[in-house]
Amino acid sequence: MTLSKYVHAIQVEKNIYCLYNSLTSKKAYLNISGGNKKLEFFDHQTVQLLKKHRFFVQDYRHEQRLIDFLKKERHHDLSQLYLIVSEVCNFRCEYCRQYCHGSHQGSSIMSFATAKQMIDYFFRQATRPQGVVFYGGEPMVSPDVILKCVEYIKLKYKNKINKNFDFTLITNGTLVNDKWAKALAKHGVYIIISLDGPGPIHNYFRKYADGNGTFTDVLRGYKIYKRNKCLVGISCTIGQHNYNKLDRTLTYIKNQLKPINIGMNLPHGDDVNALIKGADKNHLARIIAQKLLYYNSHGLYIEHIMRKLNLVFKEEIKINDCPACGGRIVALPDKRVGVCEGAIGMDSFFDLEFSTNHFKRNIRKKWFLTSPLFNNKCRSCLALGICGGGCPLDGFLKKGKLDGRDVIRCVLMEDIVSWGLKSFYQFSLRQRFINKRFNIFIPSISMQDKFLSAMGAKKEKLPLRSSAKYGINKLSL
Repeated sequence: MTLSKYVHAIQVEKNIYCLYNSLTSKKAYLNISGGNKKLEFFDHQTVQLLKKHRFFVQDYRHEQRLIDFLKKERHHDLSQLYLIVSEVCNFRCEYCRQYCHGSHQGSSIMSFATAKQMIDYFFRQATRPQGVVFYGGEPMVSPDVILKCVEYIKLKYKNKINKNFDFTLITNGTLVNDKWAKALAKHGVYIIISLDGPGPIHNYFRKYADGNGTFTDVLRGYKIYKRNKCLVGISCTIGQHNYNKLDRTLTYIKNQLKPINIGMNLPHGDDVNALIKGADKNHLARIIAQKLLYYNSHGLYIEHIMRKLNLVFKEEIKINDCPACGGRIVALPDKRVGVCEGAIGMDSFFDLEFSTNHFKRNIRKKWFLTSPLFNNKCRSCLALGICGGGCPLDGFLKKGKLDGRDVIRCVLMEDIVSWGLKSFYQFSLRQRFINKRFNIFIPSISMQDKFLSAMGAKKEKLPLRSSAKYGINKLSL
């Protein structure tokens, strides 16, 4: 037998290593002594324990069969609907993918009749309906349609949705008053407001058509939502305007705004997008990873970090990171459908064809197959099982193919795994190894669950759970 090709050795302290299986998230902590730092040999007892937990394998075919099984079976899991309530937006953010695609000139607003048709189509096809997201443009151009949609779904499909079904509004925060905020709060709609930092940082890219900054109006809207008891999170996009000012940005959000969570969006778009044009990606990636992990461990719930930690310590894998890869329908006001909201304005990514076979064969499956699990170039990555591959549209824009990879994401995913394994050791195991209570330890799920609780990684009522939960699986080797 031999060590699985998915097993990585991470040094967590002098003479202490963690063997981590990137396919199953199984982990074994070992005290390596006697010159065995290359992990070239183990005593008999250690070998037997590692065999039991599948760190050693007879051959690689069994693991490959499991991956092949996932490849054949999992691309039918339709669970999320994006309703593009409006393609109109009152902002002209320089890095917006839709703005870059030219769709800012559109004037389309979705009628309630069209919205109902799209909702009915979604619920006919959805295998596990988990959420509806209202998006734009700026969706609050048409708040009455949003509320009518929520009421319609709750009435007509009450037997198909449960308490974990999400209604999420992604908004720039400016087109709201107390009346609308109160109504959204009443219906339990989660609010995600786009805000990139304090005034000067936010205003660098996020502007009105006349060039004026939007921060003052965004902050006003944020306070209206909070005042009316809405659950409000923040979506902060990282780029040239704030990557070297993340301390200031994250401190401001944590101490002044106190959102229920914060989503830190890595730069989207191609390499000429204003967010990343001319940047040293490796340098940018290291700064992002360092700062996000630091603030996440100091009380700021950063969704993109926590959802990955949950996977590592629940010993689950993420086949695809984005529901666009088989789990999402994006419906435009003119009734065209696609899978990615970032592609609005790119006509080749949308179609009037509604049939299940069209989505399954021509769109959803292609995006599903972008998973790192099915890409030989990703097989040696420490973060293979939890990455999910990021944004296929970014891969297409940057590399000309949907499964193109972004170095910024690759660095961050590996750093999350490494940091998590080291943090778990410090929190749960270090004293036991110091006291020499054992030389090898394989943590139970319950022990890892306690670590997640201590990290605050188990919050339930968060926006976009339908995205966070998509593509999760557990491999039994």
